[in-house]
Amino acid sequence: MRKITNKIKFFFNVLVKSLTKFPYYKEITKARLSFSFKYLFFLFYLISLIGSLVFAISISAFVLPKAPEISNYVSSKAKDLYPKGLVVNIKDGIVTTNEEEPFFVDTLTQFNLAKGYEHVLTIDTSASPSDIKKYKTFALITKDSVVTIQNNDSYQVRPIDKETNLTIDEKTYDNLISQITPYLKYLQPALIAVIVLSILIWPFISAFFSMGLQTLYLIIFSIIFFLLVKIMKKEISFKKLFQLTIHASTLPIILGVIISTLGIHMPFLLGSAILFVFMVLVINEF
Repeated sequence: MRKITNKIKFFFNVLVKSLTKFPYYKEITKARLSFSFKYLFFLFYLISLIGSLVFAISISAFVLPKAPEISNYVSSKAKDLYPKGLVVNIKDGIVTTNEEEPFFVDTLTQFNLAKGYEHVLTIDTSASPSDIKKYKTFALITKDSVVTIQNNDSYQVRPIDKETNLTIDEKTYDNLISQITPYLKYLQPALIAVIVLSILIWPFISAFFSMGLQTLYLIIFSIIFFLLVKIMKKEISFKKLFQLTIHASTLPIILGVIISTLGIHMPFLLGSAILFVFMVLVINEF
């Protein structure tokens, strides 16, 4: 346990120095590249672990206790949720209905799925995606796409695959519910499994893929920045320059996480601009 504690303390020591002490980067060049790779992996692991813990706590506090109630409610009320007589046809990705449009589906409001909106789902095959705000609906189905609200002030458009051909009516819905209902008793154990896996497994998977993408990005960045290093007449090998960018990317990574958590879209290339300026300050130490 003490060994683990010391490693964690060492990581945070490296993290703080990577963020605040430019002279420290001279020490980094004396370390093996594997040291920096381990640092980057643990940084992404820690970020993913925090996200997983927040997710697990939210599910445990708000969803898990209500799982039996949700299972019982869905089993008894699910068949009454589909709008009577509604038939939705999708042919070659184009939606048509047998009802007068716009058609509002509000049977799901009892689940509080769309607080702050007048409607949960609206179907209007003559509407444009921007009409989602006019209808004050959480989701909108147009003739060829599904539109959903994002962050209360924007919306996301998901085009319907042009190869999609199906008909949705009460019979189709009832058959689907009949197939799902027997499995609802496993909802609570399934949620527990998701919580456990999100904490034990997901941080490793997320860190692995994040590190892979970040490594590819930093290689490209280092190739470009290496030209500037030559112009500045600094004697730094490409390998060591790449190693320095790993630690210098700490600030853009953490800043990106904070901005995303606040629900703000990070401006394009802002992270690269920050990394570029940071690296210029680092190189000046050599």
